[in-house]
Amino acid sequence: PAKHSPPPEAVPSAAMATTLPCKRAAPSSSVFIGVDVGTGSARAAAFDLAGHLLGEASSELKTRTPQPEHFEQSSEDIWLACCKAVRGALAAAGTTEVAGVAFDATCSLVVLGDGDAPLAVGANLPDSEGISSSEAEVFNVIMWCDHRATAEAEAINATGHRLLKNVGGAVSPEMEMPKLSWLKCCRPFTFRATRRFFDLPDYLTYRAAGGCAAAGEGAGLRSACTVVCKWNFDAAAHDWDAAFLAEIGLADLGSQRIGAAEDVREVGARVPGGVCAAAATDLGITSAAALGIGMIDAHAGGLGCLGGEPPPPHATGAMPLEMRLVLIAGTSTCHMACSQESVFVPGVWGPYASAMVPGFFLNEGGQSSAGAGIDFLLETHAAFPGLRRAADEQGRKPTAILNSRISSLASERGPSHPAFLTTGLFVGPDLNGCRSPLADPHLRGSIVGLGPPRPAEQANTIDALAVLYLAAVQALAYSTRSIVDAINAARKEAAVELIGAIFACGGLAHNEAYVAAHADALGMPVFLPEEPSATMPLGGAMLAAAAAGAYPSVLAAMRGMGGLGSVVIPQSDPSLRRFHDARYEIFLRMQRHQQEYQALERAALAAV
Repeated sequence: PAKHSPPPEAVPSAAMATTLPCKRAAPSSSVFIGVDVGTGSARAAAFDLAGHLLGEASSELKTRTPQPEHFEQSSEDIWLACCKAVRGALAAAGTTEVAGVAFDATCSLVVLGDGDAPLAVGANLPDSEGISSSEAEVFNVIMWCDHRATAEAEAINATGHRLLKNVGGAVSPEMEMPKLSWLKCCRPFTFRATRRFFDLPDYLTYRAAGGCAAAGEGAGLRSACTVVCKWNFDAAAHDWDAAFLAEIGLADLGSQRIGAAEDVREVGARVPGGVCAAAATDLGITSAAALGIGMIDAHAGGLGCLGGEPPPPHATGAMPLEMRLVLIAGTSTCHMACSQESVFVPGVWGPYASAMVPGFFLNEGGQSSAGAGIDFLLETHAAFPGLRRAADEQGRKPTAILNSRISSLASERGPSHPAFLTTGLFVGPDLNGCRSPLADPHLRGSIVGLGPPRPAEQANTIDALAVLYLAAVQALAYSTRSIVDAINAARKEAAVELIGAIFACGGLAHNEAYVAAHADALGMPVFLPEEPSATMPLGGAMLAAAAAGAYPSVLAAMRGMGGLGSVVIPQSDPSLRRFHDARYEIFLRMQRHQQEYQALERAALAAV
């Protein structure tokens, strides 16, 4: 069967991607730019009003890792990368006239001092009164994946405050309040010298607008997506909870530094004045352009994924948004589900009001290490140098070679399905903690089932690595299943529509071994967008189109600009289903057992 574009990796199973018909409108002359800042690069893509991709480009970002679990970037480097990417996308599209722009980015913390000067956040750098930096480049962004604030997160969780219910009962060290607490404790002079704290998407909007705030204090407009999901903003009251901030020791933040309630706007809302003249010059835009309130990168991917409608026989009529789980699969993963009713799910963030789709509540699960975990397993295996050489020689990704090898191994060894190659080998994928549904940042990865001993030349082969890789891919699918099961259990109790289909995008959506494992392990169809690699910028372009008034709402922009490319259907083999059901139960037990092991060890160390 035909596959979506760009060409996916070889699939090691009988499940194949079926191309779906495109029902979107013809191209239009209006151009909308979505700028997506991920972990390693800034990407920009130009789309027309119907969501057709006109041009795209990217630019790499610098990351500083001064010590384990500390990850930092530079807001200036990020802005310059955005400008380079936008100019490249416009060149590819053959225009410099743009109707609207919006930004999405990782939920990283940006720290700015007087005159919006960047303030360094490194734990190993001097922190003193009147602090300034002589460095040409200041790393003033604590990245989303930074776990320096684990102790601060645990202290916030110990308060048991009612707002914690909106994050599944516990904040993560990846959220902003723990990071702010860390700054106040560990870099007090920097904390006091800070004039503005931003989530990265809001900083980019602020930069593009030339500074804009409703409250007149200059703190900058804020996205409901960022402050509700990552800053513990009380969406129900549409305000900061002063008692909560006082209880966690951050009463001195002040709205002039984090934005007043009046500064918080729904995603896709129009920013007064649009893109300012200086930013337009930086970005290479020659026309007046609307500027939309942005959002977190994964949530933009959710908008880009959800817009397309599955045709028969995959759905009869419009598939409700409530039935769809968005799987943003990359370095980490986000699992997002919308509902018109507020549903609390233990260990899953939310419900967040209007954080992704205005008018809908959002529940958000995730895996802190997905693609990054696979890379770690591959790159630390003795067979990886040979795999890398083969990939370079063939002009393919290492995982594409492993997928092909898995298919060959299944033919050579004779199991009825390639999935059975992993029999007896189990992987725990939580290399950087379990974000959902256990909310345990201390969990770590594991491999169970090593042996029997063999000569090194047999154990260190690409074939051995291929089976280990497949077991890791399956483990990520079981992790997704545990998140879906938690959400559906809560929805069943609340009489809300259950999740019945997966809509996937991100880098791992190109890997059909990963997609097929999810379809089979969850027993659900997995729908892929027409442009899996551009889904997040498409979400940003949808916000830009709504801000420009080209669509009356974000939901209308999703329906007008979204499109599906293919679908992978779970296989009906009962033996395969039993196999995955058994391994899923083993996966759950491995997580529980590791928590027990760690508790025993902590108790022993505490007694020393």
